[in-house]
Amino acid sequence: TLIALDSISAINPGAIASANADTTAPGSPGTWWYGACVDSVAGESVIDNQCSSGTQVSVAYLPPTVATNPATAIELVSAQLNASYNPNGAPTTLYFDYGTTASYGSTVQYTGPIAAGNVGVTVSGLVCNQTYYFRARAVSAGGVTLGAAQQFTTLACGGCDA
Repeated sequence: TLIALDSISAINPGAIASANADTTAPGSPGTWWYGACVDSVAGESVIDNQCSSGTQVSVAYLPPTVATNPATAIELVSAQLNASYNPNGAPTTLYFDYGTTASYGSTVQYTGPIAAGNVGVTVSGLVCNQTYYFRARAVSAGGVTLGAAQQFTTLACGGCDA
């Protein structure tokens, strides 16, 4: 694919000339090859030497960014886990790891729109009056980013007074 044009003045047989063509590498991830080709000159006898060898340029995704935000809507057996994140242009999956220890043990996936901003997932089946630890985790072709650990305690269990 032609991305830039430049020209140089005619040169004598056997002489060497150089020129630069300014361009910007593609923004989409992948491997791109750059080289130079010249048009044939009238009377040229060797015409299969018109392109330089290519130079490889690799463009990669940036890793996603994620911050674990405090839990909200904390109830007896449920809570909403929250995060702010930016996929940085790559298809990204956002998870929340949670559990009763800092080792977590359970994971829930955010299934909403994949766009930068604030998101939340409600988890249920929790135990009342229990402390839970959680963090956000964003995964993409750019890498894995972990949010800082947060914690919350579900509401106290109800009961009968004797």
